[in-house]
Amino acid sequence: SFADNDLSNGGGIFYSGKVNEIHGPSESGKTMVALAVAAQEIRGDRHVIMIDFEDDGRSIVNRLRYVFGLDREQIVKRFHYFRPDVAFSEKALEHIRKVEGASMCIIDAVTEGMSIAQLDGRNENEVAHWYNTFPKKLADLGIGVVLVDHTPQDNNQRQIGSQHKKSAVDGVSYTAEPI
Repeated sequence: SFADNDLSNGGGIFYSGKVNEIHGPSESGKTMVALAVAAQEIRGDRHVIMIDFEDDGRSIVNRLRYVFGLDREQIVKRFHYFRPDVAFSEKALEHIRKVEGASMCIIDAVTEGMSIAQLDGRNENEVAHWYNTFPKKLADLGIGVVLVDHTPQDNNQRQIGSQHKKSAVDGVSYTAEPI
């Protein structure tokens, strides 16, 4: 599920220690793809962190259990769920550093995360600030960061504030499309 080096994805769909992303319209399966990879990581005895600005823990845990077949013990031991209502901080980074064996961090969703930090996703300096002080700091820990981002309703190929966000992603970028 994750590549361990910069030269090849080694069969993984995301890069370790990089900022990766999935973007697409609402209900296109972005979070489900991220959770499918999370379930693989958890089955491999690795820890997964989810920082969720959009959903609730019950819904996410139910998906891990009933869609991806994880049992309660696996989830309790290896899945670390956060539903923040404040901007990411050094205190939050220290808390995440304590999660030993974390291979993946899902951040769902970019626009909501920036909004909580009172930043505008269309402002290039604010986009750069958010990426540098949040997802890139997590990737610097060696964690594969997977961002979930929305596209505008009229353009399923381009996420909101896309040029600035695109340049901040140093892993892979996928477009999800509903069928």
